[in-house]
Amino acid sequence: MFTDSAAQELDRLPTEASAAEAAALAPSLPAEEPLPKDLARYLDEVERDILIRALEHHRYNRTAAGISLGLSLRQMRYRMARLNVNVGGDLAGTERE
Repeated sequence: MFTDSAAQELDRLPTEASAAEAAALAPSLPAEEPLPKDLARYLDEVERDILIRALEHHRYNRTAAGISLGLSLRQMRYRMARLNVNVGGDLAGTERE
């Protein structure tokens, strides 16, 4: 049960914000991007960008980059080969002697 002073405090609280106040308080949302025409290519580009960023962050250590993404070294190497992500010492696409 509320006391009279607590009830009076509740009465003084604003019950509804104006639309302008609500809009000012709401976080601004980014403009909606158009849907990709080729989903597989778009997802490959996103995955490639993430792999490159993780590799750069871990100084091109594939094991550490993979762990940070929840991938084993084998998964990391497979994805790098599939997306043609090469780091120093990789000779993907060339013959080794």
